[in-house]
Amino acid sequence: MTILGNLGQAHRTRAAGSAPIGFAVVLIIAGVFPVAAQSSAQWPAPAFGERSLYLLHAPILGFSPADPSSPAPGGFEVSLREEYSSTFARTWHATTIHHNDFGRDGKPWTAEEAAAAHLAFPHDAVIFVDGELSRTMIVTRYGVTPEFSVSIEVGWVSHSLISADSVVDGFHGAVGLSRVGRDKFPYGRFVVMLQAPDSAMFFTDREPKAGVSDTTATLSWRNRPGDSPWRLGGDLSVEAPTGSSEDFNGSGSWDSGVLGFVRYEGEMWQAGGEAGIVRPGRWKAPGNLGVSTYERALVWTTRRIFDRYRAGVSLTVEGSPFRRDRLDFVSEPGAEVAVGIERDFGRNWSARLTLTENLPGFGDRADVGLTLRIRTLR
Repeated sequence: MTILGNLGQAHRTRAAGSAPIGFAVVLIIAGVFPVAAQSSAQWPAPAFGERSLYLLHAPILGFSPADPSSPAPGGFEVSLREEYSSTFARTWHATTIHHNDFGRDGKPWTAEEAAAAHLAFPHDAVIFVDGELSRTMIVTRYGVTPEFSVSIEVGWVSHSLISADSVVDGFHGAVGLSRVGRDKFPYGRFVVMLQAPDSAMFFTDREPKAGVSDTTATLSWRNRPGDSPWRLGGDLSVEAPTGSSEDFNGSGSWDSGVLGFVRYEGEMWQAGGEAGIVRPGRWKAPGNLGVSTYERALVWTTRRIFDRYRAGVSLTVEGSPFRRDRLDFVSEPGAEVAVGIERDFGRNWSARLTLTENLPGFGDRADVGLTLRIRTLR
C-alpha cells in the first residue's frame, strides 16, 4: 500500500473558529445601545461561557462560569442547561488515507483505514475525533447561610439526539472558513481514533447509548458585598460516577475540583476572572487514556443593554486532562471564546444563549458549542 502525503505539513488540522465574528457583534451591540433605567431585576449573573463540551472532556468534571448569586437561607435556585457541541479534529493521516488510498470520499471512516494508518505511521500521533454532544443538565442550589450554599447537578447525555454537523459546516463555509476535509466524511457519525507515537491504536465508531451523566455536588461560598461593587466566591465540587463510562457519559471514577473568582459589578459594565483546578480520578471510558490534574482560567466582561438585557464575551484557557498521553493537540492546553446574550424576565428568572468557539493554534476543544440556560430563584 502506498501512503501519500507530506509528512512535513502542519500536524494539526481542524475547523477554524467563527467566534471573532460573534465577538465583534457583541461588542457592537454593547457599544451602540444605551442602557435604560435599571430594571428591578438586579440578580447577579454568571459570565458568558461554558465548561468544555469537547467529546473527550465531557465525561470528566469541568467548571462552567461560577454563579455569583447565593440563595437566601432556605431558598432555592434552579437552572436548566441545554447544551450542544460539534467536534471534528484530525491529523493529516485520516484525509490522506481516506481520499488517496481508499477513495472513500463521503463515506464513513472504517476500522480497515485505521489499521492502515497504524501500519504505515506507527511512530506518529494519529488522531481522528468526530461527533456531536447533546446534554440536558439541571442544577439545584440550596441556601444554607447568607454566605454558603450547596448544589447538585444531574443530567442526560446523548451523542445522536441532535444532528447539526451540516449546519455548522455550512456556516463555516458561508463565512469563508476552511472546511479542513469535513466534506470528505459523512455528517452525524461518532468516531474516536487515538494513537500516541510508538503505541497501540484505539479506534471506535460505535454510537454511544444515551443515558444519565455523572452527578456533581458542590459547596459554594459567596462574600456579602454590601455596598462594595466587588464580589468574591469559591466552589468545591465532587463528581460521582453515575454515568456510563462505556458510552462516554461519565469518567467512571470520582473527580474533584476547586474554583475561585473575583468580579466587579458596575452599573453598566461587569468584569472578572476565575481560576480553577480539577483532579480527575481515573479514565474508565474506552481508549485506555491516562488523566492528570488540569487547570482552567477565564476572563470576561458583560454589559447591560436596554432595560433587561445583558451581552458579554469571555476567554477560557484550559489545560488538557490528557497532557501526559502524547496525543498531539489532544494533550495540549486549549482556548475558546464565548459570546452570549441574556434577558431578565422578572426579578427571579432569566434566559440566556451562549455560543462558544475554539481558537486555532491551541489544543483541542469543541469546534462549536451552543447553550440555552434558564434559571430561577425561589
